[in-house]
Amino acid sequence: MQVFSRKPGVLWTDLDTHVALLDLTADRFFEANAVGAVIWKLLEEPRSISALVAHISAHFRVDRDRCDKDVQRFLEALRGAGLLEQ
Repeated sequence: MQVFSRKPGVLWTDLDTHVALLDLTADRFFEANAVGAVIWKLLEEPRSISALVAHISAHFRVDRDRCDKDVQRFLEALRGAGLLEQ
């Protein structure tokens, strides 16, 4: 089971409906929408994809299969930007 968490040292701020993330060590900026903001906040603690999907699908009342694909895509984007640890 894959478990993800935030990369230490990434600065972030809550901007009402989304979050802005800044990794000063890699000079990268990343912005996430409201769903991404919830995922980012949940990643304060290490979490599995299934735990994230369960929370997001219940919170936003979306189809679990669609949610799973979207969460995985978002995690890949964060990982590609160097903002996650596994």
